[in-house]
Amino acid sequence: MKKLLKIFVTLLFVVSLCGCGTNSEEKNASSANEDEKTIKCTISQNDLTNGYKLESEYSIYAKGDVVNSVKTKETVISDQESILSYFETTLNTTYEKYNSEYGGYTYEVIKDTNSVTSNVEIDYSKMDLNKFSKDQSSIRSAMNDNNELTVDGMKAMYESIGATCE
Repeated sequence: MKKLLKIFVTLLFVVSLCGCGTNSEEKNASSANEDEKTIKCTISQNDLTNGYKLESEYSIYAKGDVVNSVKTKETVISDQESILSYFETTLNTTYEKYNSEYGGYTYEVIKDTNSVTSNVEIDYSKMDLNKFSKDQSSIRSAMNDNNELTVDGMKAMYESIGATCE
């Protein structure tokens, strides 16, 4: 169960850290002529020892090199009720806390018979980015000098946990 917790906490930390950028007005002014692009990252981990499989999809929405928002879908598949309950509780608690502290998170956690799925959108224009970057200093490596989360920085974070990005 310790390995389960370690992997899950790492993934959840990366997802929650991806909540940095700048407000949408500044982004629109600096990149008015650029079209929004979408970068997809995926990861699948099968933890037979702890009895679950984790499938994650991350959609990064950006103009130029600046990330506007991220949508994630993470699904934990298991036939063990205790594992599903653990993930459901942890996901709800974490996203509620981050949304309360920083804003910008819209999420839904759905538990079915053999899975728990979280659908999360992080909208950087609705976040308290100054507080977030002060509280989560490790995110600075993924940001530019204007306190904006960059596409390359975001991709590097996801790839560091084993995701494949297009």
